[in-house]
Amino acid sequence: MEHLSKKNLNKYLRYYRNILIIPKSWEIKIKLDNEIDEYANVEWEYKHKKFTININPNKTKTLDDLKDSIIHELLHILFSPTSTKIHSTLNKIAKREKINIIITKKNFDKIEELLIIHLSGIIFNIMKGSNNAKK
Repeated sequence: MEHLSKKNLNKYLRYYRNILIIPKSWEIKIKLDNEIDEYANVEWEYKHKKFTININPNKTKTLDDLKDSIIHELLHILFSPTSTKIHSTLNKIAKREKINIIITKKNFDKIEELLIIHLSGIIFNIMKGSNNAKK
């Protein structure tokens, strides 16, 4: 399975990471893991901006499977600030801690706006690239 070589894993990780404009300061590793049940998953320490993408070589039979898995897990990483904030808020609610709904809503609106700006940048870069290819 040549597509699962360390060189290919890192090549596609870098390529899709650049397309998704994931900050260079975030540490992202990729490795093969026979023990996971799914095609791939991501482990994260959001506080330290460290992420590990695990690829199941038994399920990742084709290059398309590999690319799809990397993109999928990188999107989880891209959305990790939002996921972290949502989980934190839900934990506070579960513990019956007092939360300020107005501030929480403003924070979620701010996160949504940042994601939209980020996704717009990705789409703009893709469109710009395809326009250059047509010239």
